[in-house]
Amino acid sequence: MRKAIQVAKWEYLERIKNKSYIFMTFIFPLFIFGLALLPALLENEEDVSTKVIGIFEKNISVYTEIEKSLLEYKTRDGQPTYILRKISTDDNDINKVTELGSKLIKEKAIEGYIYLEKVSTDSFIVEYYTEKFAALKDIARFEKAINHVLTNERLKLVNLDPEKIKELTKSISLKLVKLSEKGKEKFETEKVFLGTFFFIMFLMISLIMSAGLLVRSVVEEKSNRIIEILLSSCSTNELMAGKIFGLSALGLTQIFVWIVIAISAGGPVILNYIQLQDFGFSLIYFVLGYIFYASLFIGIGSIATNEQESQSIMSILSMLVMLPIFLSSIIFQNPESKLGMYLSYFPLTTASMMTMRINLIEVSLVEKSVTLLILILSIFGSIWFSGKIFRVAILSYGKIPNISEIINWLKSK
Repeated sequence: MRKAIQVAKWEYLERIKNKSYIFMTFIFPLFIFGLALLPALLENEEDVSTKVIGIFEKNISVYTEIEKSLLEYKTRDGQPTYILRKISTDDNDINKVTELGSKLIKEKAIEGYIYLEKVSTDSFIVEYYTEKFAALKDIARFEKAINHVLTNERLKLVNLDPEKIKELTKSISLKLVKLSEKGKEKFETEKVFLGTFFFIMFLMISLIMSAGLLVRSVVEEKSNRIIEILLSSCSTNELMAGKIFGLSALGLTQIFVWIVIAISAGGPVILNYIQLQDFGFSLIYFVLGYIFYASLFIGIGSIATNEQESQSIMSILSMLVMLPIFLSSIIFQNPESKLGMYLSYFPLTTASMMTMRINLIEVSLVEKSVTLLILILSIFGSIWFSGKIFRVAILSYGKIPNISEIINWLKSK
């Protein structure tokens, strides 16, 4: 056991100083957050200058109402973002309107113009003409304003008050109250679902991101022939246990740093939108699930003899890790289903399924204890399984073994 701890300590301290590990731990998440926040920042960027937009109306007159509706948008200095300019010709001929609109656009008198024609009570032609690409933000605002005004016009035609209709059709929000031994508890469904899904996704993504680190660490040592030196001072089981716990600690450290960065970058927003009913047990399942998968990754990764083979193995392992995500939508629909219960006792899905179920429904302490015991025994089982493969594969070079060879390794004493 002492040697296994020494191996774990060596794995942790050596690899935590690795430049690629430092980059993936600190720089990469900041880069991802930057990419994720950039569109939102650009979308919410204040309008710089006022735009003059032409509008031509045929068989309808809602120019004033549309202009009022667009007044909610302001530039940085508080001026209206859009000013509407009415376009008209003597006979309102469409060709003459197009000619006039094009002329005004070329002269930079307007950015573009809206063509609005009433064909019938419930049919309209609405088009926006411009010489350059129109910003999607502008188009969305025009659509919103015109839809609002035309809806009100339709209501007025049938003698209905738009404000009264708005008041009468106001939606309600159904609040879920959870009854427990403590009494009534507020249950914010969306936050709990989102929090649970986020937690599971984070476990899966962390495993996929760490898979490369876990598999490459073994392949590098095999290719550099460091393994022979390590095995001269400890047994394969000690080396295996040390690598599993050392690299698991390394991966969990990386996850902890990512969580700190995420909370620092958007703490109030993140905490406001996610909620877990049972954070303590969720964290235990997370850590045990991570260690279980890590032991499998290292054992299976030891059969690779080069970087190319490790990439193929990593792609297969990633598909295995994503299995709970594919099943999550079914469990979210009915957390008390037999499928959810059965998958809770299947080691590959225990961590994710139990995280879902304990946060969505009442799960007895007995069931929690049994599934945790299954997960712990599975970790020792995977260490034994991986150790068997590790013992032979770690000193094998040249070609990747087939299934029958791996089975023979497991049968060997």
